[in-house]
Amino acid sequence: MTVTASSLERCPHCGAPDIVMHGAQVECLHCRKEIRLADLVACPRCGEVRLASTATCECGAPAGPAT
Repeated sequence: MTVTASSLERCPHCGAPDIVMHGAQVECLHCRKEIRLADLVACPRCGEVRLASTATCECGAPAGPAT
């Protein structure tokens, strides 16, 4: 599963929908954290985009590599 900018709707740090793209990086306007697209994966079960370092998604699926 490939994570693209269009699949990122909320900040994986704080969950806010206030995100903007800057090339290969995303910035959250709420928490001001920068997120590299390479650090994100999409949950294989529900599609929720989260940080690759997160152990599990909110739906309970284990984290896995982006494909």
